[in-house]
Amino acid sequence: MKKVKKKEAIWAFATAIFIVLFNFSFFGLDSFSKNGTIDINIHDTYFVISKFYFFILFAVYIFFWVYLVRILRKKFKNLAANIGFMISTILVIITNMYCLSFLNAFGANNKKNHNIIVNNPVQDFIDILFYIFLISQLFLLVFLVYCGYKTGVNQQKKQQFLEQ
Repeated sequence: MKKVKKKEAIWAFATAIFIVLFNFSFFGLDSFSKNGTIDINIHDTYFVISKFYFFILFAVYIFFWVYLVRILRKKFKNLAANIGFMISTILVIITNMYCLSFLNAFGANNKKNHNIIVNNPVQDFIDILFYIFLISQLFLLVFLVYCGYKTGVNQQKKQQFLEQ
């Protein structure tokens, strides 16, 4: 049991180190300070976003993908990896909600006159991104429920095996 806990701690620590190195390679040392910002220009709007938010975004998605690969390789039999995956999935869902609200600010719901059809490729791209995030939210929720189900089934089998 102690070996499993040590292995999970090593995986979590190695993933965290990878995230810090990944963030440092893209945004440099000022990404860890409060003054580091990224400037994004969309349409006529100019966004100034702290690099720390991108650090959180990368961290959540990297943890998600690392634990997704781990649970698929172990076929949902590692309880700690399953719990780590479920936590990271919930964080990805929350992150996607923020991305959806950001995209919705520029989405189809904000067109001034619905009777006039305007061909705007940027608006179409933002609408497509919005629907991609929305569909991925639904997929993540279904996969989260499935992961919880498989974890419960595997733990129940393990418990029955230990009782015999």
